[in-house]
Amino acid sequence: MAATTNRTGLRHGVGVLAILACSVAVSPAGAQEAAALVRQSGVAGGLVVRLGCDDATQLAQLQAGPQYFVHGLDTSPQKVDLARRKLLKQGVYGPVSVDLWDGKHLPYADNLVNLIVADEPAHVSQAELLRVLVPNGVLLQKQGQRWRKTVKPWPKGMDEWTHYLHDADGNPASDDQFVAPPTRLQWIGTPRWSRHHDHMASLTAMVSSKGRLFYILDEGSRASIQLPSKWRLVARDAFNGVILWKRDIGRWNTRHYPLKSGPAHLLRRLVAVGDRVYVTLDIDGPALILDAATGKTLMTLEGSQYTREIVVSDGVVFLVADNSPSRLPRWRRVSTYVWDNTRKANPEWGWHGEPRKILAYDARTGRQLWKVDSPVAPCSLAVDARRVVF
Repeated sequence: MAATTNRTGLRHGVGVLAILACSVAVSPAGAQEAAALVRQSGVAGGLVVRLGCDDATQLAQLQAGPQYFVHGLDTSPQKVDLARRKLLKQGVYGPVSVDLWDGKHLPYADNLVNLIVADEPAHVSQAELLRVLVPNGVLLQKQGQRWRKTVKPWPKGMDEWTHYLHDADGNPASDDQFVAPPTRLQWIGTPRWSRHHDHMASLTAMVSSKGRLFYILDEGSRASIQLPSKWRLVARDAFNGVILWKRDIGRWNTRHYPLKSGPAHLLRRLVAVGDRVYVTLDIDGPALILDAATGKTLMTLEGSQYTREIVVSDGVVFLVADNSPSRLPRWRRVSTYVWDNTRKANPEWGWHGEPRKILAYDARTGRQLWKVDSPVAPCSLAVDARRVVF
């Protein structure tokens, strides 16, 4: 996925975009108030729109971190030019930028903006403001000396994809009512290409929850597959592609693993439910619970070393774990012909019936609830409210 520029000059895929829409008669809130508005909104990253950008310092302050982009809109060419020169002088232009607009129509696709800050919406309708907000996006409108907060509701019928096979029950069928033939691009992000067609896939796993997208990607050099891997867990805003955070992964499968050989269980190492992400950040590491908004580790599930698969259902985390390190990083090519390597890997480097264990943890506290020793075939664990099936 590659970063592109939309018609307003905003680049997607590198942080959170804060959009400030500015009318002529605007009273600037000031730099301190800008930070307070971000805190009040609760928006941890995304696109923010403000109507009123006389103060370039305030625009810069709205970029509360590298996961934010700030965009100012004004109907006055003179104000846009002045703000742009001040931002360039401050060295922040790029993630913080300004543009002209007509004062009525916000120049953004539907469901693209995370936060709109509006002093006086003037001729902008409430419907237009809500149109550009993402589900769960926030509109802050100034009324007198106070700011009124409006949250755009999550649409009924819009589903999530929290596990590799949609949900904990292993049925890869969504309940989403919005799926339809695509009519346009929503966003494009980097990288443009994977590392190599004949080897380990660069993208290992991808899930989504609460308007965020999470995936595991090898960001190593595309120049040669011989160069080292740089595996990372990446979080983006699902509606505009802004990168929210990244976490390094220590060891993963070897990049030389052959074409169309998986390993399939790596796809089941990543789960996102609500505001939490469940993942291993090493091929033999324990299961971790991360904050979905920041990527910070909330807890490590004790006793979960060698976790191979993760399923989360009704507040319980279920894991499949081995009793010894993975052999996969030791795999080496046996032939120069790609399909010879595939035929060698598929039968010889899979699971051969060794003992494993299933562990259950309280998702809120991380306390282990129970453990069962049993052979568990790869990619077979499924859970509902009553049963664990494998």
